[in-house]
Amino acid sequence: MENEQNPEIPGYRVIRKLGEGGMAVVYLAVQQSFNREVALKVLSDSLSRNEDFCRRFRREAIIVGQLNSPYIVPVYEVGEHNGLSFLSMEYLKSGSLSGRIAEGISPQTALAITRQVAEALKCAHEHDSEFIHRDVKPDNILFRNETNAVLTDFGIARSEDSSSSETALTQVDTIIGSPKYMSPEQARGEKLNNQTDLYNLGIVLYEMLMKVPPYDGPTLHRSLSGRQMTRSRSCRESSPGFRNCLTGHWRKTSLIDSGMHLK
Repeated sequence: MENEQNPEIPGYRVIRKLGEGGMAVVYLAVQQSFNREVALKVLSDSLSRNEDFCRRFRREAIIVGQLNSPYIVPVYEVGEHNGLSFLSMEYLKSGSLSGRIAEGISPQTALAITRQVAEALKCAHEHDSEFIHRDVKPDNILFRNETNAVLTDFGIARSEDSSSSETALTQVDTIIGSPKYMSPEQARGEKLNNQTDLYNLGIVLYEMLMKVPPYDGPTLHRSLSGRQMTRSRSCRESSPGFRNCLTGHWRKTSLIDSGMHLK
């Protein structure tokens, strides 16, 4: 809204809104103690009153704070002020993978980005708690510069040995994960391991090459059923420079070609 006021968070000078998602609003701000630009993520007013969402929000900062990788966005601070939960993190100025997919990505660049995100996932998976991201998608892959991809948004990450139920829906029917990229076992609410992140990344690689995800639909059910009823189009059909090693990677993550996720 035109007259919407920026939040007032001690220690930060909020400049403008950068974006808004289902859980939070992200602002460009200056962290005054260091005089540096940051991305300030503020949990929405309504969700700030929901303790479950507040815990998830704080968990994101705690998880990222335990991971050390040039391909994972660093978090600087997490806190609460006047009932608003917030966290500040590095401001990544060079856009998202979604924007680059729209512009077109060469197979070589797609492979380089895939390797960087895989390194981020390796860091999370090899941590003592074996964190699983659970929502690897183009909107959650930002760029520090022209070539450095950074994985963000660990808000729904879980440790592999978590004792809590791994569900696709919360009590308020909010999908945990994104249907276009979700692994079948994730959608079924089964216990996950790190393969679900690799599946998500395989879908992202396909989309980088083809500009569209392999399986899509207006609903979660349609998106998932399409994977069992249709075969995805080969990347070679529209990407002349596509190499055999990329086809091999896609087949290793594909539900149809390898059956890895069929039970």
